[in-house]
Amino acid sequence: FGSSVGVLSAILLSCAMVQSRNVQYVLMMLARTLQQCHRQTLPPLCQAMAKDLGFGIAEKGSLMGAVAVGYLLTQIPGGLMADVLGAKPTITLAIAGSTALMVATSAASSFEMLWLCIAIMGGMQGPLFPTSSVYLSRWSPPDERAKAASMLDVGVSVGSILIVPIASFLETLLGWRNTYLVVAAVSAAYVLAFVVLGAESPATCKRISDEERQFLQSVVIQKKKPAAGEASVSVIGVLFHPAVLTVFFAHLAFNYGFYFLSNWMPEYFSSVFGMDSLQSSTFVSCVSAANMVAVLTINPLVDHMMQQRQFTLLGRRRVFTCVGCFVAVVALVPVYRLNALGPIGTTALFAVGNVGFALQTWGFKANYLDVTVDFTGLVSGVGNTVGTVSSMLGPLITGRILAGDTAFGMSSWTVALLLVGVLSAVSALLFRLFSEAEPVEAGIKAKMA
Repeated sequence: FGSSVGVLSAILLSCAMVQSRNVQYVLMMLARTLQQCHRQTLPPLCQAMAKDLGFGIAEKGSLMGAVAVGYLLTQIPGGLMADVLGAKPTITLAIAGSTALMVATSAASSFEMLWLCIAIMGGMQGPLFPTSSVYLSRWSPPDERAKAASMLDVGVSVGSILIVPIASFLETLLGWRNTYLVVAAVSAAYVLAFVVLGAESPATCKRISDEERQFLQSVVIQKKKPAAGEASVSVIGVLFHPAVLTVFFAHLAFNYGFYFLSNWMPEYFSSVFGMDSLQSSTFVSCVSAANMVAVLTINPLVDHMMQQRQFTLLGRRRVFTCVGCFVAVVALVPVYRLNALGPIGTTALFAVGNVGFALQTWGFKANYLDVTVDFTGLVSGVGNTVGTVSSMLGPLITGRILAGDTAFGMSSWTVALLLVGVLSAVSALLFRLFSEAEPVEAGIKAKMA
């Protein structure tokens, strides 16, 4: 626990030497890293847990889905909590609650208790994406929103990369129960650091220069209560605004395609090239790494070039989303027809497709911070729920398509990849036509007037 506090403090203090808002960006990245660690501690420990508690393969599958059950139910309520009560207390409650459930999981004495702990843990984590969006919307200037929003995805990637080998090592050394306790201790250290260093907004931050505070207050639109006699904007009006619905569909298409790669690449290498999971793991890891490299290098470079050429904020959002969708379509749709390229060529195509998904994170995902100022948490919660449903239904749809050798007169893999391409293409078209980079409340109020 002490070592964790020291490491976290070193990371955050190094950021504080640059700008205070960078501390807040890193805090949100670490929150998502820990969320992913909590979720992904299960897979490498599941075999040991099954042996200890005496359950089989069917129960393992149920256990893997338990997190999603809780996660799906609490995203919208969590977003509402952030809008009403504030982002910092909601995030603190979510991480602390998930940490407590890690401790409870370590003490589970039956499969039923284990499943319940993991499902409730998922419920505690549900608010984190929408609440993080609210938090970042109060700290990030318009030109930094894409970078700030991408920190959430970077955090997920870092957690995914770190937790599997670490949890596997700790399990052999300490056992699965103590492994959960170690992860919980690190999480508790984060909660302490967040309580001390986190701030709801620049106005309430004690560790910020007057110059940076004044700058942020001048460029970041803060949520305000309606003036006396001023009509308030309805939630329904915001949620069903074309610009907001466009973001929801982009999230649906993104999750369908992104998790298609995550879930089905090993199966593709197995069925097409006859490779087992160990043989294909290097190729799959390369595809995952391409996404993270693009987020950290290509996206900032492209964004800088567009700013140098005076692209508007809306123009940059549309370029990242539409070009990202186009890259995904061009790379993924012909994969099966080009399988003569072998595993290396296929990996290259999958990697380019994943770069396309990385580009989109600086487009529609950053747009969550643009399109509303009064309902950021609710809009992010609804959008992420739509995306979660897509990522849950996607494997079922793909599985049905792949159940036969052919579909609609084409190879089943071709049809499955084509569906990813169609959703991406429609997403690009809708985003090009209906997206906005200003809060929709202003337009709604103008029509009301």
